[in-house]
Amino acid sequence: LSFYQIYCNNIQDLFNPENDNLLIREEKGQVFIDGLVHAQVDNETEAIALINAGLEFRQMAPHSLNSRSSRSHTILCIEIEKEDIKSGDVTMGRLALVDLAGSERIVLTEENGKIVQEAKCINSSLSALANVINALGNKSIKERQHIPYRSSKFTRALQSQLSPTSKIVVLATIDPVSYTHLRAHETEADLVCRLLLEKK
Repeated sequence: LSFYQIYCNNIQDLFNPENDNLLIREEKGQVFIDGLVHAQVDNETEAIALINAGLEFRQMAPHSLNSRSSRSHTILCIEIEKEDIKSGDVTMGRLALVDLAGSERIVLTEENGKIVQEAKCINSSLSALANVINALGNKSIKERQHIPYRSSKFTRALQSQLSPTSKIVVLATIDPVSYTHLRAHETEADLVCRLLLEKK
């Protein structure tokens, strides 16, 4: 397991929160976060205990629209290895669970200062994600040669999970109050969903 958050373009290891400015590196075509803790667990109980401990360090803050607003994107990566006892062959699967901070219209939050700066970073990274998925879904091979992973630390960190061969599922949660219902189709989450449908 590895568990980290991207807060205002800084990468923090949630298994070792003192590492709060990790760098993204690339070696031999593989993109990775240098210094990120990879914890080995043997069962579900161990995994849940580690995740719950990490969640204590997630950036959260109240504002006028949400009393427990996520101020960072949180990424939990799970790698599972299976070894064939007879042949010795090892098969590995990788799953990334990404909890996106929701897009925000700054004027509606009625906030300023730190909350506004956080919202700008959140919205910018969500737009970068939409641009990457749009490029991946482009039917033109020529146009797909450039995928804008580097436009955001968020998309760069997830480059291996956002490859053309990856399977991506987006779940959008929308508050039932009237103003969010009316503008739901304007959110980055909705844009990403539409792009994924176009890709199919």
